[in-house]
Amino acid sequence: MPAEPASVVAIDPGTIIMGVAVAQGTPEDWRLLTAFADSRGKDESLLDRFRHIQDVSYNLVFHHSPSIFLIEQQVSMQGRARINETAFWLLVLGAVRAFGALGREPAVAQVNPGTLKKWATGDGNADTVRVARAMLDRFGFWPTREIRGGKQRLQEDVSMAFVLAQMGLAWLAGEDILLKDVE
Repeated sequence: MPAEPASVVAIDPGTIIMGVAVAQGTPEDWRLLTAFADSRGKDESLLDRFRHIQDVSYNLVFHHSPSIFLIEQQVSMQGRARINETAFWLLVLGAVRAFGALGREPAVAQVNPGTLKKWATGDGNADTVRVARAMLDRFGFWPTREIRGGKQRLQEDVSMAFVLAQMGLAWLAGEDILLKDVE
């Protein structure tokens, strides 16, 4: 029986909208299993937001058994924001680590937003539209959602999660990518 292709679960947690992408295969021969935006209310507490991301992370790992779980690092300045980032990281890590007892624990890593942008475009300061255009050029992926009047709008959080998923496939294939906290 052939081994299952490597898979990657990637999330861009966002402030209100979380982008999710799950890819499987190799950098040259991949398929997107799912990509979506998960939106929560603006009035949701930070704790509720963290718990929801923890639940989504757990379910993604449960259903997809990834080789690696990537998350865009939360950029924080100092003080309270640093505490929030640490709490967030521990909740997500806890959700993913729960699979260790089942022998299905993936590697887990954070990716700095600048590293993500540089990998996608060659410029660590590129805006999200430029990153999305690079993904369209390289992989033919341009996630949109319909807005008023039938117009389409780029789903930036999904695009960033897609970049993370592609980075994960490249990392699994041996590409030297700077990932933080790989465990």
